[in-house]
Amino acid sequence: MEAPVPAGDEEAVLRVGAVVVRPESFRVSVAGERVGFTAAEVRAVALLARRPGWTFSPAQLHAAAHGQASAVGPASGAAKTLVHRLRRKLGPAAARQLQSVRGVGYRLVEASEPGASGAPEALGAADALPRRD
Repeated sequence: MEAPVPAGDEEAVLRVGAVVVRPESFRVSVAGERVGFTAAEVRAVALLARRPGWTFSPAQLHAAAHGQASAVGPASGAAKTLVHRLRRKLGPAAARQLQSVRGVGYRLVEASEPGASGAPEALGAADALPRRD
């Protein structure tokens, strides 16, 4: 279990679903259990957690992780590898919160948000296309 921060030593706490990030102390926990992340991984997940639901490009994610602007594009494997490591360390339940947005980048969402399961949503009757008879 994650130890509470002593009173008077308040630090920013970012919560998105089961994921809790404490960027100042480079700590990440999932469902109350501390997970070992590198400093670069903490910076990347903190970027995502600061703006839940926002989509960040691979270049933005790479720059946040490594503290530098980069020429990482959508075809680069660097951000893809970083996201793979994050998902593996977050575990199955929380990993579904880290979504890929095809052709755009990555976002971290609340577990209850649509699409958080990683599977496409089923169309309801109201979403069906009109028939042309």
